[in-house]
Amino acid sequence: MKKKFFTILLSFLLTLPLFGCGKYTPPNGGTPPENPGGPEEPNPPNPTGEKFTVSLQYEQQPYRPQNNITVYWSDNVGLPVSAYVNREGKAEITGLDGDYKVTLSGLPEEYTYNPNVYIATNDKPDVTIELFKVTSTKRLPGSGTGLYTPIQLTETGVYSFTQKDSRAKVHFTFSPYEPGDYVVESWVETSANEINPKADIYVGSAAIWTFSHTQDGGGPSSTFTKNFRHEFAVPKEGISSGGRMATQFVIYADCRADQFPVTMQFRVYSRGDYELEVGTAEVVLPEEAFVKTPNVNQELHAWKFIGDLNGGLLDGNMVRFDESPEYNCYRLWNSRDGFQEILFAKISAPTDVFDAPFNTVEYQGNKALTCAGKNYKVFIEGYKGILSQNESTATGIYKDYEGIDGYAQYTNDDGVYKVTAELQIFLQAYAQQAFLFNDGDGLAESGEVGYVSSEENQWLFACGFYEGYSW
Repeated sequence: MKKKFFTILLSFLLTLPLFGCGKYTPPNGGTPPENPGGPEEPNPPNPTGEKFTVSLQYEQQPYRPQNNITVYWSDNVGLPVSAYVNREGKAEITGLDGDYKVTLSGLPEEYTYNPNVYIATNDKPDVTIELFKVTSTKRLPGSGTGLYTPIQLTETGVYSFTQKDSRAKVHFTFSPYEPGDYVVESWVETSANEINPKADIYVGSAAIWTFSHTQDGGGPSSTFTKNFRHEFAVPKEGISSGGRMATQFVIYADCRADQFPVTMQFRVYSRGDYELEVGTAEVVLPEEAFVKTPNVNQELHAWKFIGDLNGGLLDGNMVRFDESPEYNCYRLWNSRDGFQEILFAKISAPTDVFDAPFNTVEYQGNKALTCAGKNYKVFIEGYKGILSQNESTATGIYKDYEGIDGYAQYTNDDGVYKVTAELQIFLQAYAQQAFLFNDGDGLAESGEVGYVSSEENQWLFACGFYEGYSW
């Protein structure tokens, strides 16, 4: 399986794709239909079935359009059906039965919406779509051509920009006036499946920027298009008279047809307040007597994720804990042969599910390693790891843990360490707090990853083994 996570690709392409290469129509665009509000629908549904409605809203108030807007309901089976939005900002249709993705065309250029999140079902046939004003980054300071000439963002909102060619990357910094937990996410419509947006994340300051990782995924996806979603925190200490904390993200796209320019939209928003402190979460320290994981010759012992076996089923019956002093970890097991290979977990290398290793998934206090009310940052990264990423965090709130090592400091070149009892507890807590499994819509369940798991076996998402290897 590829190290990606996707949602199922729609079997058809909407007649007005929201993102693409070459000829591009953003989610606020499209050619308005003729005869708005007329008696004939562009694609009338079957006359039997439920009544479905869509209401448009802007800044918590009904949006009353002055131009022609069309709503499309798509069920991944037949052609989409559609209805016009009336002057009260509502559209309705009857005869639908099932689950439908809801999209728009014909919005005025200054408005947009998230094209991937609205689903209408028999149980929830009424959908309210939130509209946003779009800010063109052409109006903002900075050229966006390099690390030290970024386009400067200081406010939340939805932004649009154009990538001129395949080699061009557009640089942005975000330095808000208010502390908080923030998210930047791309808004590429997944049905067209023509471009894949990415973001290179840098941490530091206007004087020195350090590359952290590439965010390729985390949001709504299809087989090629994978919207990125990056979370970060700006504490109160980052809003000071000495200058505001900034995060830099460099956005670019891969394009199926390699046809540019392409215009994209992304949103920056706050999820709430954040303060730079450990808080009430218990800081978990490792009890493992660490031994460096040896490197393994994969020409002799090929690496396999547990999820690669049995059609993606994470089967807890395949592993058992070996309490013997020699191992003291989980191993593969079967009733005929007993214990087999050692079970390892990816710690300082990506899993099959997402691109960021555990030792880099949390930085600037985004709390990604706080699971089930416990703080696992020292447990995973160790004090030296925290120090290498953010000196002020290490010497500030984690100063009492100087000298304590974490699991990431003892992985091999493949980024793995054997699964101890305490590591299994962390993996399970992480899988649950990140909603990796969520009634078929979790990150580990989607698309080509396609893992299947009971609640108690979710921890196996990060685990694998070297074939035939057990020390």
